Amino acid sequence: MCLPLLMTRIMSGKESVIINKQMDLEKVLPLIMCQTIPGDYEDEMLKAQAVLERSSLYYLAANGEKNVGDKYLDTYYELSQKRNFQRIYEKMEQAVKETKGKVLRYDGKICRGIYHKVSAGQTRDGEDIFPSSSLKYLQSVESEMDLSYESATKGFYFTVDAWNQRMKEKYPEIIFEKNSLSEELYIVDRDSSGYVMEVQVGNVTLPGEEFRKMLDLSSSNFEIQFIDGSIRFLCSGVGHGFG
Repeated sequence: MCLPLLMTRIMSGKESVIINKQMDLEKVLPLIMCQTIPGDYEDEMLKAQAVLERSSLYYLAANGEKNVGDKYLDTYYELSQKRNFQRIYEKMEQAVKETKGKVLRYDGKICRGIYHKVSAGQTRDGEDIFPSSSLKYLQSVESEMDLSYESATKGFYFTVDAWNQRMKEKYPEIIFEKNSLSEELYIVDRDSSGYVMEVQVGNVTLPGEEFRKMLDLSSSNFEIQFIDGSIRFLCSGVGHGFG
């Protein structure tokens, strides 16, 4: 699908000069892909991932960040010890070669290639969440096929004590004053795609994505359920839902 004003183009001109002053990022892309996508995916999917990863790397490089590929080179030895690494690396390398120079652009400028694994049936709208940022090109679309993914819905359980301890370790300023847990922990707001924007925890309001990462939940599209003295977060999708 082509989003308005969003397209894949070949780099040229000033941006190419800026990027070429850094290390050859094309050599880093296969390593990044080995960490972000399974090697048994179809070739066209690998090529799409190559464009996404290249766009993000070159976006950082074009905006002045130095040595953007160095941290990925540090993982080479660890990755090389994994089974079938060489075969998978060669597949990723081929995808990079076949898409050489292709990046995503929005309003004529390189933009980040943002992606997630599985949506909750509809991706998120960047303009709703970040109205003043450069992420307006992330437009919400239906993706009902994602719901058939085997791990599209997953429950995460915590005892009340374990949950309280995790909260206190991360947010020592939290105060619990109510008698009922359901009054201490509840969803404040969701976006148009159903992802949690804010969660109330005691006297503190937390961003949904921050809350998700802190509890290692698979998605910030979740329901909170209180079952037999435990808390269950029933998540839909895998990842942040953007892209």
